[in-house]
Parts: sequence; structure tokens; C-alpha cells
Amino acid sequence: MAIAMASTSSPVAALKHPHFLDSKALKSLKRARTRSCALADADAAAAAPRTFQAELRPDSKNAPALSAEIRRLVRAGRLRSALCLLDHLSHRGVPASPSAFTALLSACRSLAHARQIHAHLRVHGLDSNEFLLARLVEVYLAVGAAEEARQVLGGLPRASAFSWNALLHGHVRRGRREAGDAVAGGFVEMRAAGANANEYTYGCVLKSISGSARPSMVMATATHAMLVKNAFAGAPGMLMTGLMDVYFRCGKVKLAMMVFEEMPERDVVAWGAVISGFAHKGLKREALEHFRWMVENGVKVNSVVLTSIVPVIGDIRARNLGREIHGLVLKKFPDRKDVAKVHAGLVDMYCKCGDMVSGRRVFYSTKKRNAVSWTALMSGYASNGRPDQALRCIVWMQQEGIRPDLVAVGTVLPVCTKLRALSEGKEIHAILSQGVSCYG
Repeated sequence: MAIAMASTSSPVAALKHPHFLDSKALKSLKRARTRSCALADADAAAAAPRTFQAELRPDSKNAPALSAEIRRLVRAGRLRSALCLLDHLSHRGVPASPSAFTALLSACRSLAHARQIHAHLRVHGLDSNEFLLARLVEVYLAVGAAEEARQVLGGLPRASAFSWNALLHGHVRRGRREAGDAVAGGFVEMRAAGANANEYTYGCVLKSISGSARPSMVMATATHAMLVKNAFAGAPGMLMTGLMDVYFRCGKVKLAMMVFEEMPERDVVAWGAVISGFAHKGLKREALEHFRWMVENGVKVNSVVLTSIVPVIGDIRARNLGREIHGLVLKKFPDRKDVAKVHAGLVDMYCKCGDMVSGRRVFYSTKKRNAVSWTALMSGYASNGRPDQALRCIVWMQQEGIRPDLVAVGTVLPVCTKLRALSEGKEIHAILSQGVSCYG
């Protein structure tokens, strides 16, 4: 691939272009570049002495080998050394390959490095490479530089759906509650710019709506209307499942079921979304009914569906059905790591049904217990008149090297009150003072 080099030989000089970065960013990049090379020069020479030997002099003839060396340094976790080598190439007018920049962007974790790579893209004539710019957008968003990510898109004469999707996906990946507004704003700008939204675009929009603290019904119905208009409605796959999930989260069960019924093919993911939606809305009978229909239709159950339905069975005290589900787990998912939550749910289900013997049996048969499974057993003891055993659980789980999470502590504190166990309560207070695990 021919690479048109910029007239300047310095990435810093290239940054002086008025449409590239402001003076503050320029100063930041200069500092970052100085620190990077100061720390990396010796390291790069020691790690890859052949780079600077005669057979690999920094000239165009050795460009492929030098780009390969950049990729090797990145794979070895030496991003600073790789960037320093890239600086040497830029100063000598030696082109670096797009694959070298792909490797650099995949390893980039800081704003300073992102700006440095951005500068080199311009110097190496790759500032119109849409794939690399899309990756750069995602990197900027990952390090919290949303405005700079938008400026990258603004610098393209006409950004395609691919580039806009990178922006939307980057917002979704950040996982923050306010990402919904950012995705909505980006989607509106994308439409205004004349880029055609595709299935991936709508998938990002739906994920952002369902992940919001307050899912927007207006945005949900508007997205649904656009799906219908663009002939995506009724299509099988994750898109319609995402739309169902959004409607359930907005409390619009009838609309969610309308989408489900219009699907020409209903796979396990679609059935799982319906069962989970009913369960989260407290419609337990409906969740159980659809689980039965799913099995009758010959759809194979997966661990995600089981994770949704087992708590429902416990809540309605349907122990016989719970035993059937337990048998299904043993038959279909032996020794599977992805059913750890199902095992914890089975413990909770048996305990809620008053069958502590079966609950303990499932618990001790679980190969890798975690805070969730311990909390299920602890809660079972507490609700079945064995507060002393519940209190012991918090000690035993720590002996296994598992830190109690907030749910576990919240479960055992009322037990201390009931038993008037002041010393144990103080120990739990000490756990809180040290900081508990939020994830188990």
C-alpha cells in the first residue's frame, strides 16, 4: 500500500495545523513525547538492538521490517518503546504500515499516547484511513476524551456508518448510565450527516436505552419506527431481542410481546429475553408459562434462561418443578463454569422451599463457590430458623478466601441483631471498615 507522507518530518510540526489540535493539546503531546522517548530509548535499544543495526537502518527499504518491529514491541507490552521507534521513523520519513498503527491503538490506554498516535497518523498520511480512525475514536472514548473522538469524525469529509458506529459503540462500552444521552446525540448527528444507519447502529442505540437509569420510551418508540421503516422489524436475531428488552424495561409488556409474536423465528435468546422480562417485572406465572412453552417448542435451554427461571420457581415455592430443573442442569450442564449462577439459584430455590438438605447438597457439590452461592446458603439458614449457621457462613466463606460482598453483609447483619451477637456484629463492622467486595 502506497503511503503519502506529509511534507513535514515531525509529528509535532504536523500538529500545528489549525484544524488538528489546539495549543493546549499540542503542549500536552510535546510533554508526552519527551517523557515517552526518555523512558523508552534505552529500553528499545536493549529489547531490540537489531532495530538500529545496519541491516535495519531506518529507511524506506526496511519499512516492512520496522513496522513488524513496532508490532513485536507492542505484543511484548512495550508501548513506549514502540512509540519511540515510531518517532524515529517519522523523523526520517520512513512510512509505518496500517497494521503497526492497529497494534498501537489496540494497546493504547492513555490520552497522551492516543494524541501521540493521532499525530503520527497524520504524518504518515493515514488520517483518511477510516478503519484506523474508527479505532482511534474508540480509544479516545475509552480514555474519556469524548470531544476529541467527535473531532476525529468531524475531520472526515463524509464519515460512513462504520465510523459513526465506532462512536456509538465506544459510548456503550463505557457502560455509564449517561451513555444513553451520548448515544442518542451521536445517532441524531449521524442521521443529520446523511450516514445510513445499519443493524449494528440500531443495536448500539437499543443497548444504550436499556442500560439507562431511566429508559426513554420516546427513544424506544422512535427507534422501533425507524426499524419498521428500514425493514428491520420482524427480522430474527439480536435486534428484535434488544427491542423487546427495551420495552420490558420501560414497563410496556404488551409492546414487548407484540415484537416477540411478530418474530418469524424465536431462538433461545428471544425466549430468554421474554422470560427474563416477565421475571424482572414480577410476573412470575407468565415467566413460568413461557418457559414451559419454550420447552414444548423444542428450544434447547441454556444457562442464561435457567438463571432467569430458577429464582421464579423459588419465589412460588414450586419445589417439584425445581427438582426437574435441577435434573436438567445435571444432565445438560455437567462441570460447566457458566452455570455457577444457576447453582447459586438452585441453593436459593431449595432454601425458599424449606428443603435445606437439598440446598446444602447443591452448595457443597458446587466446585467453585463464590460470594453469591455463600449468600444464598446464608440467606437460607436465616429464613429457615438457623441464624447461628448463617452467622458461621460469613466466617467459613472468609476461610475459603472469599470476601463478603455488600449483599452478604446485608444478609448477616439482621442475624446478629436477632441473636444479639455483639462481638460478631463488631467483626462484620470491621469488614465494612476494611471495604467489602462489590462483586463477590
